[in-house]
Amino acid sequence: MIKKICLLIMLVIMFSIVPSLNKVHAKSIESNNIMEYSANYVDDYDSADLLELFDYSFIGKVASEIGTSQYNGNGMEIPYTFFSVDVIEVKKGEFNSSNVIIKFYGGYDESNTLHLFQDLSYPTINGYYKFYCNKSTTTFEEDGRTLNSSFVISSPYNMIGINYNENNSMTQTNINSGISTCVMTPVGGIDGPGGGGGTSNTSFADAYSISLNEDKYVYLSTEMKKYYKYSPTTLNYLTIYSTGSMDCLVRVYDENYTFISGSDDVYGRGTSFTSSPNFFCNFYAEENKTYYFEVEFFDEDDFGSFNMTLVVDNWIDSSYDQLVLDKDDVDNEGKVEYTITSKYLSELAHAINEWNKLESIVIQPDTGSTSNNVTFSDYYEEDSGVSGYTQLNWIFAAKVKFNTFYLDTFTEAERIHTVLHEIGHVLGLNEFSSLETTNNVMHQGRLSLTALGPADIAVYRYLWG
Repeated sequence: MIKKICLLIMLVIMFSIVPSLNKVHAKSIESNNIMEYSANYVDDYDSADLLELFDYSFIGKVASEIGTSQYNGNGMEIPYTFFSVDVIEVKKGEFNSSNVIIKFYGGYDESNTLHLFQDLSYPTINGYYKFYCNKSTTTFEEDGRTLNSSFVISSPYNMIGINYNENNSMTQTNINSGISTCVMTPVGGIDGPGGGGGTSNTSFADAYSISLNEDKYVYLSTEMKKYYKYSPTTLNYLTIYSTGSMDCLVRVYDENYTFISGSDDVYGRGTSFTSSPNFFCNFYAEENKTYYFEVEFFDEDDFGSFNMTLVVDNWIDSSYDQLVLDKDDVDNEGKVEYTITSKYLSELAHAINEWNKLESIVIQPDTGSTSNNVTFSDYYEEDSGVSGYTQLNWIFAAKVKFNTFYLDTFTEAERIHTVLHEIGHVLGLNEFSSLETTNNVMHQGRLSLTALGPADIAVYRYLWG
């Protein structure tokens, strides 16, 4: 009985503040007083089957705003806003009523600032939406903020605006149809044929040095393998590929002769460089380390020649403008000074080191003589599906927060990816869509990544040189 009374009191308080909220809203929208957050979600919503992923799906009409629950020390450091929604059509799940309550992650705080996650629009009263969502597992008794059994809306994939007419037909209104594909061409050209290294480069120890953009002529006799090497002066993704009519293959090794990658065919992006039966191999290469290439024919009885080329190959498949944010928290000296209260110290150290390898921006601890640009901290929240989020701010330090509810269940590689992702937002990189491969850290989701991907590097270099 006491619990029910507490919940009733909260509902009464929330209903009582609706008129003042409506007045504040108009002022806030006019002044563009909006605080936007970039989140890394536990699931890769961009590539997922949303109907399979969530427990509930329905078409609904937003009937009214119930009220806003301000941050009270529990959950995310943002307002939660609750709306009443009329259920028009049920696509999945069982409903006990034709009216439900949604828990919207965002809203207006007490200083009239609207807090929103990136691409998640504030609900429009009388607006129609298609919902993919789950019910909150948190109760009002647990956090003093959540209305029991409300439906969680924390990403733009949970609530998709639609046009809905009397014939019950609909069209989505917030799909980005302006995405264009922009494939970067490989860096450099062809300098002309080079020597095949004779017969001396037939072991790792005798590997023949090759240069970027060199069109290397390679001749192999029966059962022969040849070895080449290259030491990058900057961190990049590299591609080595062959051209000709021979069925050949390549294996890539690091300086300890440990196998990294290999290829004996051409597909996907490789078709813009060469064609079968050649090879095309793309790999992550760090500064001042030596990489070895072992080449041979697929059929050891073959003999003949082919040409081989090594190029820098950081690439993006989306328009660059879609992959950067409109602000960052890098200071005028090209530095990001940080403070840490998060418990994920080893993951932060690894991620900071990876971004610092690109060298243009220096990420370093804040000292008494510097101005803090970003603070890394933790919080606990069960409902959102958000493993971490970043709040950028031009005036005050950015906030990067990691959700211990999820990260404590992640593997180390998955935690490192989350930290790499959020630091990318601090540097001004946007979320990557499904057009970019999932080996890029700015691709959101629960991914096992400990190093930057080709698009991560390409966008960083466009942005910071």
